[in-house]
Amino acid sequence: MFFLFKSSWAETHLKGEITENLILYSSGNPYIVDSDIVIPQNVQVTLKAGTIFLFQASTGMKLYGKILVEGNIENPVVFTSINDNIYNPVSGQSPSSVDWDGIYISEDAQEVIMKCFKLMYSINGIKSNKKEMKINDAFFAENGK
Repeated sequence: MFFLFKSSWAETHLKGEITENLILYSSGNPYIVDSDIVIPQNVQVTLKAGTIFLFQASTGMKLYGKILVEGNIENPVVFTSINDNIYNPVSGQSPSSVDWDGIYISEDAQEVIMKCFKLMYSINGIKSNKKEMKINDAFFAENGK
């Protein structure tokens, strides 16, 4: 079951399996991932420019359906650690290259289009078994593998 919870501190918590098509905007920033996000077959998630995802330890994203990452040069989509002081200035820890699991893309994932994004401080970065996907203008830094 997918949970989307908006708190009074201008943050949105995410966890679980997404059961219907979803569009996430930067107005929900930051999106704090409390446990794995799973995008199953026949579900499309669209991430609009400027959305920021802060992943808790040992969490990640698992893709079996569709993902559209629609960042732009001025406002990339960001996937990073909850400890990343740039995107989470209240963090009391320094980020490391093993803070969160990364993004797993199944060979059966239906569509993967990722444009203008940053992915940092994860163990795996993007681990994909899918042969066809589109990734443009990506920035990877401080990932473990």
